[in-house]
Amino acid sequence: MAFVAEITGGSADFGLFRGECGDLTPVFVADQIAPGGATFEDFGTPAINRHGQVAIVGLLTNSAIRRGLFVGDGTDAVAIALEGQPAPKGCSYASQRALGAFAGPITLNDRGEVAFEAGLTGGPNSSGIFRCNGDRTTTIALAGTIAPGTTGMFGSLGDHKLLNQEPGTRNSRTSPRSRYAMTSTHTVFSR
Repeated sequence: MAFVAEITGGSADFGLFRGECGDLTPVFVADQIAPGGATFEDFGTPAINRHGQVAIVGLLTNSAIRRGLFVGDGTDAVAIALEGQPAPKGCSYASQRALGAFAGPITLNDRGEVAFEAGLTGGPNSSGIFRCNGDRTTTIALAGTIAPGTTGMFGSLGDHKLLNQEPGTRNSRTSPRSRYAMTSTHTVFSR
């Protein structure tokens, strides 16, 4: 379980914790230094996997970057994507959007892969769905590109799900793509 809680009488106003039955670990805490050097100010809704890794969208201070997507376990944390940072396919994660670059829900599987929707700038696409394992980010779909098997283009993207295929389990060797499959609800506009 992962949850955000207010904290009184200490050095931080709130934090994001994981665990249960009194065995709790702080994963991200307000005023903590984030990967990349900014300071955490606020957190979005967490996603957690069975290994205790937690993914969040964090609001940042003390930096030109205002939002980022992070994964941590209470010991280690990594920045998955940051506003203004280059995204795959020649765009950047948007910093000027009503909800920031990372507007949709995030999902995290047991392989530590994060799937997320992001607003984009500096290219022909306004948004996309991406998957990142902490080292490599893969584009799954981009608004404004051809929707396979149709005569239309992706208009809006959302409702993505990331499969929980573990290495060595059924189909992981015979069908590597099964580990990374996502479902997506999308709006398709005809040409």
